[in-house]
Amino acid sequence: MSVIKATMETSTAQPQATLDYGLIGLLFGVMFVGLVMLFSASVSYAEMKFGNEFFYLIRQSIAIVVGLIAAYVVYQVPLSLWIRKRGYLLLFSLVLLALVLVVGNEVNGSKRWLPLGIFNFQPSELMKFTAIVFMAAFLTIHKNEVDQSIGATMRLSLPFGIMAGLLYMEPDFGSIFVVAMILAGMLLISGAPLKIFVIVLLPLAGVLATFLVQDHYRIERLTNFFEPWQDPFGVGYQLIQALIAQGSGGWTGVGLGESVQKMLYLPDAHTDFIISIFAEEFGFIGILLLLTTYMAIIYKLFRIADQAKRANYQFGALFVYGVSFWMVLQIFINVGSNFGLMPTKGLTLPLFSYGGSSMILFLMAFAVVLKIEHVSRFYPNPKNSDDYDSEHDFEMEIEAQEKPEKSTPKKTRKVVSKTDKTNSRRKNTRATKTVSSNQQNNAWRQAKKPSRLGRFGVKFGKKK
Repeated sequence: MSVIKATMETSTAQPQATLDYGLIGLLFGVMFVGLVMLFSASVSYAEMKFGNEFFYLIRQSIAIVVGLIAAYVVYQVPLSLWIRKRGYLLLFSLVLLALVLVVGNEVNGSKRWLPLGIFNFQPSELMKFTAIVFMAAFLTIHKNEVDQSIGATMRLSLPFGIMAGLLYMEPDFGSIFVVAMILAGMLLISGAPLKIFVIVLLPLAGVLATFLVQDHYRIERLTNFFEPWQDPFGVGYQLIQALIAQGSGGWTGVGLGESVQKMLYLPDAHTDFIISIFAEEFGFIGILLLLTTYMAIIYKLFRIADQAKRANYQFGALFVYGVSFWMVLQIFINVGSNFGLMPTKGLTLPLFSYGGSSMILFLMAFAVVLKIEHVSRFYPNPKNSDDYDSEHDFEMEIEAQEKPEKSTPKKTRKVVSKTDKTNSRRKNTRATKTVSSNQQNNAWRQAKKPSRLGRFGVKFGKKK
């Protein structure tokens, strides 16, 4: 009876989904609402500047299509390949950061974009993705060294120091801060000693403070958010217009497409300050629902990271944690600068505001996250962490090169001629004849040996 019941349960059990469709649904929901809001917030500015109210909507749609294609390609890549090719990816990203200083487009005094025809590519967004991949692979390979000494961590100062220098020359202070915080979070979550944060992060904080002090404009932006009304038509103008938009929305908003601040009152309404236009049109309830969706995505990411860690995918867990930190930082900085909680900074709202490079790189990052979720759920505890789907076991190949196999002598077949066979037969027959003759002589000697018993069974011996 129990066998029949178990058979019925297995037959009625639903097959598990190969992908996390809950996470995919949340991501597409944010992208869809972002596209709608992008069109609503950019229609006036696009018509004035380009004569085409669909200009930014078309470009963002192209970026989404390119990002989905790139995400599909990235999903096919084995996790072990990211570990092995991390150096090439870092080198490629650094070359693009250097190239943008030479041939990049300058916008508002900053060289951050490479012209690629249909849209401009921002190498700093690729650098964020690369930093997560490189750091996750480094902490996976050098886990014991990082735990025992600070020397392994100090090796990271060279490549990421070059990265910080190139980003400072653009300049892009926001990306430097985001990458530094991502690396610090990944070090902390990997279990690195706390002394590393004292020795490494304090000098880094000093360098960042030096960058701030050197530019008078940055100091003004840093202090203005405390009291933007001191310069309402200068540095504080953008933040004041954003606060007016949020206050105009109330609880439920003025309705989709009914925003007033997007009519050229609020600068960058379709990029860095799109959430203020969203607050004006959908109100406090709309902001609450959007932030709740983001929190659900972040919760999903932490669940996937924990699942990968328990399934012995160290690289996968660290990568997902890195993407989580990346997303949390950009949401916090973008929303905080819109609401006057921190200085204004040109960072996109993930998967929502206008920005083709950010959209493509976030979609690629989430493709790797979905890959990690899939393999950690269906292929737990691989032979070598994160190398389950590699055609050749990379670590075993290295061990084979370091410890060559012992050469075993080959067995050779001895050729025997006919004469050797006849001689061996003669020797065997002689040996058998010798053995039989010896046996006969021994038997004769035993028969001739005198017995100690007499004819009548009386024992002979000396008289006492």
